[in-house]
Amino acid sequence: ISAAEVGTLLSMDIYVTQLLAELYYLVDEENGIPSQKKAAGMLGVQPGCGDAAAHAGIDRRYRALFSQLAAVSPKHAKRSFQILEELADVAAKPASQTIWMPEDRSASVVRGLGFRDLKRQRPLVG
Repeated sequence: ISAAEVGTLLSMDIYVTQLLAELYYLVDEENGIPSQKKAAGMLGVQPGCGDAAAHAGIDRRYRALFSQLAAVSPKHAKRSFQILEELADVAAKPASQTIWMPEDRSASVVRGLGFRDLKRQRPLVG
């Protein structure tokens, strides 16, 4: 995020900017693959809660605030909702179901393919 973008976001609402920073920090801290416990904690739900509860957590905690963000920065609003969808997906999985994570959690693999590509196979060419 550039300094001008941060200034614009802060002029809108400091709390929304802080929530956005927390989401970006979580993604960076977890190398793009959040743990189920951290994802559920961000959404305010229990791990393995199911899709409905995870999306209710997004609606309760984030939807209205990040919708306001769209007026100032549509790019960051879109990215925040993408991150929240990934968090909901991870938090909603049953606790007994293991989530694949690379052994060494290498950033080069995650950044090279992207978290979404690791979860849902897509053709690379064509």
